[in-house]
Amino acid sequence: MQFIRTLWGNDGRRLKVNNDIIFALKQKYLLDFLCLTYGEDNHKQLIDLGIKSELISKDNRIFIKEQEFGHKIYTWWEASKQYNNFCFLDWDVALTAPIPFNFDESLKDKKLQVSLRQYFNPKIRWRKEHQRKIPCASWIYFGDKIIPWKLWELWNEMKRPWREELVLAKFTEENNKLDLNRYWDIFEPTYFHLKNETVYKQREKKGKSLFKHYNTREVRRFLRRYE
Repeated sequence: MQFIRTLWGNDGRRLKVNNDIIFALKQKYLLDFLCLTYGEDNHKQLIDLGIKSELISKDNRIFIKEQEFGHKIYTWWEASKQYNNFCFLDWDVALTAPIPFNFDESLKDKKLQVSLRQYFNPKIRWRKEHQRKIPCASWIYFGDKIIPWKLWELWNEMKRPWREELVLAKFTEENNKLDLNRYWDIFEPTYFHLKNETVYKQREKKGKSLFKHYNTREVRRFLRRYE
């Protein structure tokens, strides 16, 4: 299984991302991953930290600020050109245990896995129901290399600057409606469970959460150990 992260930009958001990068490197269970990187300076930063980095653009950004999460969608598309299946994760997502020997085999029949997240405020205006329920792009498994291309096409059809999570929402719906049972059966991940923000709090987990998403406060608290 190939694990993918990405890095773009060099502006204000990078303080958080830089902390998340160090956080990822200091975990008990280290993940072997490849970063698909935007910007020669970012590429050098990662190489100097001992991170495997592949430069996909010499520019730090290939989209304007209002479209910045298009970098994620483009990264998925680029990864699909090299790998038939892969797992994408943000820098603030970490392993909680060693990857089991049957990890790849257990996902072979899955085309897309992405957690459904409950937000406080409405995010999706085209739905009459479930406007606060939206896929979380912090951890995604792509088991079909055509899907990233379809997401890229959908993002352009939606006229930009839609967030990548709204594009995932549109892709996983049927007739602009969210069916919670259908989503659970098809898309809800086996190895990544949101804790307090999950839509499915009352349901039994599909399996052990092998990956955990950490918020900014948790990352800062963790890094204080090394100050």
